Amino acid sequence: MKKFFLFILSILIITSCNLGPQAQYGPDDTVKISGKCIDTDSTSYDDMEIGLWILSTESFLTDFFGLTPSTYTVTDSSGYYEFLRKGRDFTTSNGSTYKVAVMNYNTNLPLEPHTRIDFYPLNLENPVPDLKLWKANCSFNIDNGNVNFSFEGVEKIGINDIDTYRFEVKAKIDGIGYNLWQKKIAKGDTISYPYYIFGGNQYLGWRILCEKKASSDADFSFIYMSETDTTSIPLTGYTLISLGKNSFREATPDTIKTLTDGGFGPYPSYSLSIGSTDVSWIVVDLGQVYDSIFSVVVYGITHTGESGKYYLILDDDTTNGWDEKIDSVSMDENYFYFQNLNKRARFVRIELSKMSNMGITGCREISVYKKN
Repeated sequence: MKKFFLFILSILIITSCNLGPQAQYGPDDTVKISGKCIDTDSTSYDDMEIGLWILSTESFLTDFFGLTPSTYTVTDSSGYYEFLRKGRDFTTSNGSTYKVAVMNYNTNLPLEPHTRIDFYPLNLENPVPDLKLWKANCSFNIDNGNVNFSFEGVEKIGINDIDTYRFEVKAKIDGIGYNLWQKKIAKGDTISYPYYIFGGNQYLGWRILCEKKASSDADFSFIYMSETDTTSIPLTGYTLISLGKNSFREATPDTIKTLTDGGFGPYPSYSLSIGSTDVSWIVVDLGQVYDSIFSVVVYGITHTGESGKYYLILDDDTTNGWDEKIDSVSMDENYFYFQNLNKRARFVRIELSKMSNMGITGCREISVYKKN
């Protein structure tokens, strides 16, 4: 029950922090939001569903926590769409505007490109910039044990001054999310990872997301999501030895069923303790001693408090305590891996730096591999 109230409180905080300037209309006025959807080949996209999301508390709770739009329409033969709503739908009782978003919303094509535009509907008429879809021509090759990803940036559709790019990988059991792996990247960065991180039955595909932020409350922000490349990545030469094995966390004897199930979420199945300051470690018990652990991969770990380090400890017998830490990574990373370990072990422990007011709040998955 405590977690539920904290979740509702977080919704209230998010919506209240996204209030914009005063609207130039009243609650009974009819407000228009309109624009055009442009396909990846720069032609008008007709018969495309366009969703409208309103970031109000009421809308967020009634529209399945923001997963479904408040309403949607379909573009005409010229790609044009239009929404007509009463002013009260976009404003608080004192006239402040809620942030809204428009996005192509074709539920039959979930892996196709999507573009989202966020803004405050300040006027009676709110023309929206073209909703341009971006085909990034995502592809990859495998070389010397690594998978090398490549894509074409949004500059190809005339979009410049992008603030961030993000590499995202989707698991099959991942809801609408892309939570198998995420990493912020800069334009021109090489994206290369050991292929066993994504190989196997849990992998569905990958895409690139980029964001262009609004310069002011009167401006628009853009999120461009490329097509998803679903070409399979083989898992050869390695064996996943942690799938379905028992895992534990500090402060409770209960087994965490979801940490090694290959599901990668979605929330709240990966939550360990909201607002936690009492969970400083999590452990996977492989059930037997393996002579040579090659790699440990951590997916989507989160924490409260200051930044420090995550440490890796491997041990074959903890009767007399734990062995020494053998590697570490910055706690600024949510997804990371340790490889070339070649160490005998049964127990895998991820541990936080010893700092006050810190704790592990969640982790989507931990995978442990050995070489065949």
